[in-house]
Amino acid sequence: MLAEVLLQPMVVSVLIGSTAAVIIAFIALKTYSRKLRIRELELKVEREKVELVRADLERRKLLDLLFYLPEDTRLMKRVGEIRSLLTRLAEKYMDVETRLTVVELETELKRLEKISKDLERVEGDVRGGGNG
Repeated sequence: MLAEVLLQPMVVSVLIGSTAAVIIAFIALKTYSRKLRIRELELKVEREKVELVRADLERRKLLDLLFYLPEDTRLMKRVGEIRSLLTRLAEKYMDVETRLTVVELETELKRLEKISKDLERVEGDVRGGGNG
């Protein structure tokens, strides 16, 4: 009985059509899920781009704050005081360096004078020894 029903041309075409519909639906479902996954990844990339731009803007804002100080007279006065203090420190450092250099040069001069006297004494001994 089942064989008679399955052998009818209408049932065979319905079975083939149903099988094709299930296969097509499965392929469509896989394609749609892949498209959703691709869209998800695209949105993730866009969010990351936005975060990078936001972070870059924050860095630029911080740099702008560093380079463009507000024009507060008290602040400018303080900056001037700091600059003059640094200038005085540099001058004192130069004074110390100059004094150290002078001391080193004087010490070197004394050493060279001693060597010169020793050489003159040795030359005198050689000349005197050669004459005698």
